[in-house]
Amino acid sequence: MDKDKAVMMGLMADEIKSFKHELLNENIKIIDNKKKINFNRKREIPFDPLKNIILNFDKKNLFHSNRIDFSANYHNNDQCFVTYCSVGGGFIEKKVK
Repeated sequence: MDKDKAVMMGLMADEIKSFKHELLNENIKIIDNKKKINFNRKREIPFDPLKNIILNFDKKNLFHSNRIDFSANYHNNDQCFVTYCSVGGGFIEKKVK
């Protein structure tokens, strides 16, 4: 569940260095109750953590083992896929499909 929380706070554009940790559980409750997330602190979008966060522990042959994939589906049926990989030393590599 902790990784789920980190994903949600990241989607809300919270920074680990400036985030007020005492607000974490309150923010998670708001997301759970409203089934919405304040994406990038700019726009509220539908979001159900149980349906929209998928942790895949079984997938084999990944091009990178320490990564997170995001996909977005828009009302006009467009889609966007972005992958972020940790490449060490605190650096992240972004790949857009």
